[in-house]
Amino acid sequence: MAEQNWDDLGIDLNEEVGTSSEAYVPSSQYPPPPPIGTYTFRGVGDEYTWGRSTDGALYLRGKVELVSSDAEVDGRRADIFISSRVSPFRQDGTDLDDFVRGCGDKPSNGSRFTVKEIVDIVAATWQQQRKGYLTWEGYCKECRKTIARGKTGAKKEDKFGFKALGFAGEDGSLNPNVVCPLCGEIVTARGKIQKFYAA
Repeated sequence: MAEQNWDDLGIDLNEEVGTSSEAYVPSSQYPPPPPIGTYTFRGVGDEYTWGRSTDGALYLRGKVELVSSDAEVDGRRADIFISSRVSPFRQDGTDLDDFVRGCGDKPSNGSRFTVKEIVDIVAATWQQQRKGYLTWEGYCKECRKTIARGKTGAKKEDKFGFKALGFAGEDGSLNPNVVCPLCGEIVTARGKIQKFYAA
């Protein structure tokens, strides 16, 4: 290695960096999420919150637990984000519609749910088993942006010209760690339920 002038870099070689030995947890304690696919899941306790996006859509963010006869998968947790926003790719329904209708509920007026109906249905059925599609998502905390999604990533660029990466390598195998193309940080996949089916 070439001689390095640490003073020019403003680096004190005696400065302590990283995590203390008492606080350190090896990355092996945080395994990658289960393989991408369809799973049965249920909400965890009351671990969900409601919000409203800047465009006015109602959303729910929470934690779910996978239910499986496979011991490697059973009890594993995943994130969930459900929105009333109508996607430009699907004009005939929303995630929130799928989530509440998937447990057999119908709007009292026969057409659209009220916010109160949705809040009440979720509260009553949150821990009920449902089926959903689990994908991988990688969020860079440094850039405050989802930089990777699914096997192949985004098909189109977002409004800022960024196209999310995929977790699949050239050989098709999934790698739960990707390097953020914006800042160089390593981002680890998290499981996220994104589609909902009647259980």
